[in-house]
Amino acid sequence: MMLNKYLCYPLLIFSLLQICCNKKDERDFYVFCKIRSGYRIDPNKIVISDLKGHILGAFDVGRIETQLKFKVDADIELVNLHLGCGNNTYGGITSFLEVQNGAVVVFDPNRFGAYENLATSKVIRVEGVQSLDSLGFLGIQTLVQSWQNPGDTYASTSAAFSPNQGAIVHGKVNGLQDYRYLYIPDSIMASFDWEYYVFWNQFKLVPAPTSIATSTALPPVQSVDVEAIFPDYKHYISIGPGTHILPDALSFTQPEEVPSTLLIRLKGEQFISERIFEPGKPLYFDMTDMQIGGITSTPGTGFKIASSGAIDLLEVNCQESTYYNWRLEGRPAAFENVILPGIAELSRYISFPREYPTPFWRFTVKAHQFDKHEYEDIQGGFPPLSGNIFLSARSGYFMLEKSF
Repeated sequence: MMLNKYLCYPLLIFSLLQICCNKKDERDFYVFCKIRSGYRIDPNKIVISDLKGHILGAFDVGRIETQLKFKVDADIELVNLHLGCGNNTYGGITSFLEVQNGAVVVFDPNRFGAYENLATSKVIRVEGVQSLDSLGFLGIQTLVQSWQNPGDTYASTSAAFSPNQGAIVHGKVNGLQDYRYLYIPDSIMASFDWEYYVFWNQFKLVPAPTSIATSTALPPVQSVDVEAIFPDYKHYISIGPGTHILPDALSFTQPEEVPSTLLIRLKGEQFISERIFEPGKPLYFDMTDMQIGGITSTPGTGFKIASSGAIDLLEVNCQESTYYNWRLEGRPAAFENVILPGIAELSRYISFPREYPTPFWRFTVKAHQFDKHEYEDIQGGFPPLSGNIFLSARSGYFMLEKSF
């Protein structure tokens, strides 16, 4: 019996050594996350997966800012983050692909093309109007049509303005054939709460339109926004789109009182481009070198999105009717072989409307390009939701879109 006892010790030691050798080394992985407001449903979980689709862990989302700390195998250099929000009627996921250890990741549902709107409605009453043809503001969508009650010798129009925004009242009245305008500085616009009186005899003739040139390779432009910007890059005046559209070019009206530095934003069916033009710089928009190819997938091995050009961030929106939405963001290289956890796996952590298990049927791919910012800036929160409408344009911005 004693012999057998001593024979067991080497076997036990050998077994322990084997277990220790088979156990993989681990290390700490840190990600600092910021979650901005604007989601359809408040986020409730951040799920972490490796690049093979295996879930590594999940965290409750209890704060706007949170630091994630978790263990990973020593050979894992990158992870995918999935921010989930859902209930019995809707499920949404926002994923960042191939996140590095120590990275800052900002989840923002309005990252591109949306800003905090602190605008309040203002009414401009124009005295000296016997008959009204049209009245409004250059570059601003009016809240309601201009109006004049029978027998009144004035007309009114209304729109929403931010605290730092001036106005160009623009109209044609009293049977005149030409449009006229009146410049109202932002200091005056901010000085009253509801209504401000002006007089038609203060209005001036509208100057000749200023044209915008575009590359022949640029897709058709559907709308143009123009802001005249003061040197502090805080105060501005909307002056486009213009009333006059030339047959061979886009155009807008630029009154003599407004600054010469311009923000111009072109929008088409599948692109957006924003730029700042300093005085004397030609108003010209070129086509991007970005291209979006096709989506290929192999069951069980993930999917790939082909792209080329100077793309800073690739964004993919996967939609399933009105019940599911999954948005993916990452470098173009991160989409060369994407393997994600399935909805069934994620539903263990994130609430989803299980009565609607239909697959995604529509995919929209957007390529974003900033002249003066890199991918790390965008992942870390650029452009911020700060109400500053000039940040993207000052960098130089182009977005190309393709739907499948």
